[in-house]
Amino acid sequence: MTEPSILHAVPNGATLDFCLRPYEFDNILTPVQYWHLDNSRMPGCTPDIDIDAPEAWDIYTGSSSQLIAVLDSGIDGDHEDLRALAHYCPAPPEKGHGTMVAGLLGASTDNDLGIAAVDWAAVVGCYDIWRYIGPPDSSFVQVMTLVRQALDDGASILNCSWRASSPWAESFHPAFVDAYKADALVVAAQGNTQDYVGYPAGWDHGSLGVGSVDCLGAVQGLSCNEHVDVAAPGVMVFTTCSVDTECVGGYITTGGTSIATPIVSGVASLLRGYAVTLDMNLSADDVAWMLRLGAVDVGPAGWDLCSGWGLVKAHRTLSFLADPESHAFAQLSALGYSTIDDQTPVTEYVLRGVPEWGQPPEQPFTGRLQLRKIEVRKIVDYGVDAPLESVPVVWGRGGAYTRGLADAGPGETVWGYGYCEPAGSATDEHCELRTWVYHQEAEDRWFPCPYDQVVWEYSVLWGAGAASDAKGGEGPLEMTGGAGGVRVIVGNPQAGSVLVRLWTREPQRLRVSVLDLQGRVMSVLADGEVPAGERLLRWIGTVGERAGRHSGMYWVRVDGPEGVLARRLVVLD
Repeated sequence: MTEPSILHAVPNGATLDFCLRPYEFDNILTPVQYWHLDNSRMPGCTPDIDIDAPEAWDIYTGSSSQLIAVLDSGIDGDHEDLRALAHYCPAPPEKGHGTMVAGLLGASTDNDLGIAAVDWAAVVGCYDIWRYIGPPDSSFVQVMTLVRQALDDGASILNCSWRASSPWAESFHPAFVDAYKADALVVAAQGNTQDYVGYPAGWDHGSLGVGSVDCLGAVQGLSCNEHVDVAAPGVMVFTTCSVDTECVGGYITTGGTSIATPIVSGVASLLRGYAVTLDMNLSADDVAWMLRLGAVDVGPAGWDLCSGWGLVKAHRTLSFLADPESHAFAQLSALGYSTIDDQTPVTEYVLRGVPEWGQPPEQPFTGRLQLRKIEVRKIVDYGVDAPLESVPVVWGRGGAYTRGLADAGPGETVWGYGYCEPAGSATDEHCELRTWVYHQEAEDRWFPCPYDQVVWEYSVLWGAGAASDAKGGEGPLEMTGGAGGVRVIVGNPQAGSVLVRLWTREPQRLRVSVLDLQGRVMSVLADGEVPAGERLLRWIGTVGERAGRHSGMYWVRVDGPEGVLARRLVVLD
C-alpha cells in the first residue's frame, strides 16, 4: 500500500457521511471500473445502483476468518493483483472464467495496482470443477469430491458461477446437501437464459440464487424463475483475467450472472466475518435471509421472478448487526411441540442420509421405507420483550441445526438436513413454526425423532424494514406499470381493517393478493375484471382466511396483463 486509504465525504440528505474508499478508487480506476461497488460518480447511470461498498467498509472490510471456495475453472495464481490462494488448483487450458470470478472476491485491495474486491481479506480457494460439469469430461463423482474437499478445508461460502440442468444435476445433489449440513452457504448463478432452471441455484436448501442488473437497475438476461433470491451488478464489470488466455494486461470488462454471483459471495463473506468479531456464529440460513432482507427493489416492489428480493446492499445487510438503535437480532431454540397432524396416509419415501432416532448420528439411514409423515407445529416466543417498536421477521435455521425434516411428497426424497419454517407471519410476541417427522409404525422407527423431541432452531430480526430505499420510506407509495395504468397505494403501518387503494386507467383483469414473507397467499382481495377508476379493497383478516391475521410484515401484490406490482404492508393489530 502506497498511502493510507482515503476518506471521502459523500452527501446523505442534510448531512455528510465519511465513507472508506480504497486507494484504487481515486488513483487507478475510473468510476466505470468500480460502479458495482460505488455508483455515485458513474455517468449515464442511476445513482446508488450498486452494493454500497464504501458505506459497508466503514463498518468492516473483512478478515481471513472466511474461506470462499471458488468452484469454477482454474485460477491464475500468478496474477499480480490476486491474494494467495488457500487451495491451489493447476491452471488448465480453460482458466479464464475462474480468474474473473476470483478477482471480485480475492483481489488485493487498497494497494497501488489493479482492482478492489468486496471483501478485502477473505481467503479464496480454487476448486477446478468446471471441466466436470459438462461434456466431454462430465463426472458427478469429481464434482462431489471437489465440493466435499472445499467443505473439509473449512469453506463457509461456496461460489458457483455456473449452472447444471436436471436430471444430471441430481447426480451430485448429495454433495450440496452435505454443504448445507456443514453450514456452508452456496451462492449460485441463475444463468443468462431462461431455457431451463439451473442447479445448484434451484435447490432451496442452503442455496442463494443470483440474478444480474446493469447500472440503471434493469434486470439483464432472462434468468427469471422462482429460485431468484437477489440480484447484483452483472454488466460491464471490471475484474481480473488470465494474461495468457483471453485478455491483455490482466484485466477485462465482462458480465453475466456468473459475475454478479461473486459480488454477492463477497457481501456474504463480509457479513459472516463481521459476525465473528461480535462473537456470533451466523448460520447459512441467517446469512441468506439477511442478504434478502437487506436488498432493495429494482423491479416491482417486493419479491419478483427476475430480481428476487432486489439488489443486494452490503451496508444495509451489515447494519442489521452493526446498528443496535435500528435493528436487533437473536438466535433462539425450543424443544417439543404444540400440535401435530398425523392424518396423512402411509406411503413410500426415499430416505437419503436421514438420522434415525436411537441410532448413532454417524450412521444415517439411506433406503426406501413405508412411512407416515407427521406435521409438527410449535408456537415459540422470542425470549425477551421486543427490543424495538417494529414487527420482527422470523426464519428457521436448518442444515445441522433444527431436529426436524423438510416436507416431501409421496415417492419423493427425504434428505437428512434439518428444517423448520414459519407457518405464518410473526406477531410482536410469538411465531408458529412447523417441521416434519416420519414414522414407521410397524417397528416404531422415527426419522429424525419422535414429534415430542423436535428441536427448533430459529432466528428473529427486528427492524428489517427500518432502512429506507429508493422505493421505501413511510406513507403511501404509488407505482405505475404498463399501458393499462395500474396504481396501488398502501399506507404503513395499518391496524384493524387494512385498506388498499387500487386505481386503473381502463377496465382490466387483475388479481390482488396479500402474501406473507414466505410468499404464501394469505388473502385474495380481488380476482377478475376490475372497472376503471379507483376502488378501496379491504383485508379484514378473519379466521376463515389462512390461519387468520397477526401483526407482521406482508406483501400486497397485484398481477395483471402488464406485469406485477407489489408493496410492503406492515400490520400492527
